[in-house]
Amino acid sequence: MEFPEESEQTIYDIPEPDVQNCNWRKVSEEPFSGTDGFYVVYENGTILTSGIDREDNIFNNMSVAEVLLQVNVSCPNDEIYPEATSDGPSDRSKPWYPLRNLRNSQRDMYFLTVITDINDNNPEFEGTNPLIVGYPDAKVVKQLLPQNVATVKATDKDIGINALIRYEIEKSDVSSWFVIHPHTGVIYPNENHFQFKDAEFNVIAKDLDGGQGCLQSEKLVVKVNIIITRM
Repeated sequence: MEFPEESEQTIYDIPEPDVQNCNWRKVSEEPFSGTDGFYVVYENGTILTSGIDREDNIFNNMSVAEVLLQVNVSCPNDEIYPEATSDGPSDRSKPWYPLRNLRNSQRDMYFLTVITDINDNNPEFEGTNPLIVGYPDAKVVKQLLPQNVATVKATDKDIGINALIRYEIEKSDVSSWFVIHPHTGVIYPNENHFQFKDAEFNVIAKDLDGGQGCLQSEKLVVKVNIIITRM
């Protein structure tokens, strides 16, 4: 079953055991957060979640974020059954990683839940803010032809399309002087409008490739100082 992260809701309903005075009990949960019942809670024949973060470190190196829950029928005076165990290390990069040597028992039930990503993280710029760069004056530019003004980079903790970044320059009096590549973050002088004067403008990063419902970063201030050449 697929389940969106950060949600709190019922994900499974289990029928009552057909044996009198017996109940379901939680045996194990993998990967385990270290806090009992934090990721999957079992109550009164219903499996609940308390909110699962797809970006949690427990899912590191897993190509698919999965939680495997084991429950079994517990009756009065029963001996306690051991948790399911592995016969060795597993490759967390493979899907269905938790499905290893599961104990075969009529009393056991296993629930594998795939945690899907939601767009719940804003992009964040790397480096200093403001970003201050120098750019040569017109005399030097004619000789050196510098390729760009600067490169900015933002990252997003989400995955897939939710982490696809699009860069934009916020409209201002000097924004037409510059052009930014929407995916690489490279800032170029606009040949038709660039003026060799100090300038300050804002760059923002949007996830979802800037599409509907995207989240955006805080503004990155870029200050361009023209370096005057004395000849």
